Amino acid sequence: MTNLPQEAFESKLNWFDANRAYLVQQVEYLKYLLKTSYPEFSSERTDKTTAKYRIELEKLRDSIPGVAPVEYLAEIFNLSEFEKSVLLLAVAHELDSSFLKPLGEDKPIVVNFSLALAILPDACWDSLIPDGALRKSGLLEVEVSTSLTASKISVPESVLHFIIGVRSEDKTILSVADTLTSRENYLDKDNGRIAENIFKIWTNLHDLGSSFFSLTGENADIKRDIALTLAESLNLQIKFLPSFLIPKDLKELQSFVSVWDREILLSEYLLMIDCNDEKESDTEQLRMVDYFIDKLKWPVICSTSGKRISTRKEQFSFEVLKPGVPEQQLYWESLLSSKEHKSQIAEVSSHFDLSFSDIHTSATEIKSSVESISLWDVCRKNSKTKMGSLAQKIEPSLGSLDLILPDREKVILEDIVNHVKLRSTVYQDWGLLKNSSRGQGVTVLFAGASGTGKTTAAECLSLRLNLDLYRIDLSCIVSKYIGETEKNLQQLFLSAEKSGAILLFDEADALFGKRTQVKDSNDRHANNEVSYLLQRMESFRGLAILTSNFRDSFDKAFLRRLRFIVQFPFPSAHERELIWQAMLPQKAPSEGIDFKKLAQLNVAGGNIRNITMNACFGAAGSKEPLQMKHYLKASREEYLKLEKNITEEEVRGWV
Repeated sequence: MTNLPQEAFESKLNWFDANRAYLVQQVEYLKYLLKTSYPEFSSERTDKTTAKYRIELEKLRDSIPGVAPVEYLAEIFNLSEFEKSVLLLAVAHELDSSFLKPLGEDKPIVVNFSLALAILPDACWDSLIPDGALRKSGLLEVEVSTSLTASKISVPESVLHFIIGVRSEDKTILSVADTLTSRENYLDKDNGRIAENIFKIWTNLHDLGSSFFSLTGENADIKRDIALTLAESLNLQIKFLPSFLIPKDLKELQSFVSVWDREILLSEYLLMIDCNDEKESDTEQLRMVDYFIDKLKWPVICSTSGKRISTRKEQFSFEVLKPGVPEQQLYWESLLSSKEHKSQIAEVSSHFDLSFSDIHTSATEIKSSVESISLWDVCRKNSKTKMGSLAQKIEPSLGSLDLILPDREKVILEDIVNHVKLRSTVYQDWGLLKNSSRGQGVTVLFAGASGTGKTTAAECLSLRLNLDLYRIDLSCIVSKYIGETEKNLQQLFLSAEKSGAILLFDEADALFGKRTQVKDSNDRHANNEVSYLLQRMESFRGLAILTSNFRDSFDKAFLRRLRFIVQFPFPSAHERELIWQAMLPQKAPSEGIDFKKLAQLNVAGGNIRNITMNACFGAAGSKEPLQMKHYLKASREEYLKLEKNITEEEVRGWV
């Protein structure tokens, strides 16, 4: 790619003025040709006058420090003198408002191919065809009317600004692509080497349009950092184009290619195409992406989760991996030297899967803070990612810590906390899983009837571990995203690993329940989903919680792969009494509440919460303190929902 020096634009006044003088003289020459094309003025056109104009133009062109943009376009797009003149003819009225009225206000002219053929020297019909240099490159736009020669011609706005000497982005590109902001990149050694290798290959390509580069892997941030590093080395700016915005209509796509070919050159872009969200089932979109890459005259960077790019160009593919826990830990230690922080580094490295850029941002924030801030809290804040529509964040209540369960189940929950908190000690320091990434995650099953405290226990773990909690409805994933389940789950796990989030899979038996024999492709697909999720859970670095009302609905082979199983029993009378007490708001005015009598009601914690809430609203509505009569009314309403009859024994002595 031959670059028009960036410093030529706007930064040097003498260059700008010299270029404008050259353009003004070009317009004067065109006005002379235009006026002398009319019979009454034709005698004024002489070889001597024409030669004088050309000599003056050469002097002005040579006086420009560097190169005139219009000459640069002529060189790069291999324009003939006639084609260059057509280009100048199409912009002349923008530079001189009188250009279209050589014979006065009442006789305006239209700039079209007919005018160009009539007044310009060395006219050539080949320059008018769609495959000619002017139209194929997108330098010239034709408003096709009844005939080609009568059709008005113009230039895109970005080309006009370029000819004048000002950078301007094309509206088509502005509507579909983002500019990646240049930033200081902190790539690890392996990924930094990828950027260096691409730069070496790029700068040694004999035909830039014959190749493209793909960065495979799941970490989009690191792939962007590699592209930014490459762009800095090439002195280009990056445009980031999601593949789904590439047109599917062939005619639109051909125009789209022309715009990008032109703008990559004029604005000195490096194009990065995001192909991570491509759906294998959308064959038409895949074909259009391949066509777009194939037809571009310039190399592009493709960000993909796999290696699926099918074009005739030579592909240079590089697998991008996130730094492992040891590498992250070493980088943390190189940035933070205090004893306080060093004691926390192993823990945050094992919980938050951060890139070097994320780590550098977090370390800089800690060092620049005037207050003492927790390394854990900074990492948690800076690692938050979008989990998508498949996950719902749960904000735990502080009351979750007052979890009421039998001692045996509480001990298991405490073990879960220790397995998550101490994994850096066991896995890294003791080397338990030194040569394998499998088995690092803590996968548990919470089983028990509805309302027995499964979600509350998950909230409790979230508070104890100081990690975000997200609920995922597996039944929704399977029904809505059949054929896309693996991709969606992969994105969930990657986001959760970066942020250290806890994943709560509700109604897990929808996917992990006992399977009948395979009868059709849907059964095979469902089994593949289960296999994938099991494998991904084994390599997941965080805590994944599955919930189900029925433990017996799972295969024994599946249960063996879980780290813990917590059975949530129906609460005893004593436990129900404690739950009733915990549910009562501390600031609620109350009168004559007997928690032992409330515990006679044979309901689980979830129902106790509903009854307490309805009783409070009932008391507030009647402007009375909360009393047993309000609990009685709310209990009868809850039983109606459950389609059960409340017994006299359950409410004996309430009122």
